[in-house]
Amino acid sequence: MGQYHGLYNLDKREMVHPHDLGFGAKQREHTGYQGSLSDILYVLSAYKEARGGGDFADDGATADSLGVLKGRWHGDRVAVVGDYAAHGDLPSAWDVAYTENPPHSLIMNFDDGYFRDITDEIRPLVARLWGRPAEDLMSLNEKYGTTPTADGVSA
Repeated sequence: MGQYHGLYNLDKREMVHPHDLGFGAKQREHTGYQGSLSDILYVLSAYKEARGGGDFADDGATADSLGVLKGRWHGDRVAVVGDYAAHGDLPSAWDVAYTENPPHSLIMNFDDGYFRDITDEIRPLVARLWGRPAEDLMSLNEKYGTTPTADGVSA
């Protein structure tokens, strides 16, 4: 089946779920094309302000807006974490999250409340940044008409 990964910000307790942007969740599915999940991580981690030619344009959100994409995670501790992660694989900063929420609920149940999912907030900015229609970035559930159940099986 393979390991599924997401982007996690340990400092802000935020995460990005690749399936909700229409991407696969395996490492090889995150790279190698424009607007990939690795590109999104780069933009989230980049310095906020554009300071010359070749920089990404500012995303138009105000500094206090929760909708900021570019630079939102600049200077924070972030990790790409898979659902096969085990205690000791991750930075010590993860210990509290791991202890409070065992890995299966922390990694695979994105509604557990420990990390706030910002995927829907950043979707329009991701689409605009790479000149793609927002519909192209709809979740896999929206695309294929499936609904996840509590046990992770699609109905």
